[in-house]
Amino acid sequence: MQRRPCLRVLSAAGLWSALMVGGCASTVQPNLRVWSGRLAVTVHETPPQHLTASFEFEGNADAGSLTLLTPLGTTVARVRWSPQGALWQRGSEWESRPTLGDLTRELTGTELPVADLFQWLNGQATTTEGWQVDLSRHGDGRIHAQRQSPSPRAELRVVFEP
Repeated sequence: MQRRPCLRVLSAAGLWSALMVGGCASTVQPNLRVWSGRLAVTVHETPPQHLTASFEFEGNADAGSLTLLTPLGTTVARVRWSPQGALWQRGSEWESRPTLGDLTRELTGTELPVADLFQWLNGQATTTEGWQVDLSRHGDGRIHAQRQSPSPRAELRVVFEP
């Protein structure tokens, strides 16, 4: 088993949050798929909200991590989740949220179907209420998903290494 080094968290709340989501050391499973690529989220409200970033994504719907990067490779945010909740690191500060859905809503302006995203990356067209996925270009490393309802309408585009 490999262990990652512990990040130093200065605040008591941040330390509690880190412990809540599994502590400072996490197990790296040798058969765990790590996905990387680019993603774009558009939330069609007034005015439209856009998020575009490179990503590194690992884990599953129950526990995992996501790192968002600028085009130059600078880390914008790190997200970790487990059944106990979700953590979001911006700069040196960690913030906790009760669920990954709450966190994706805050990051992007809408709740993203992360559980389904893992399935979509594996080429399986699962459905979430309101979302439709197009995997016709999955072999080329492209996924396009749209949510028509509930409002606001949203789009998720992912380009990844198949």
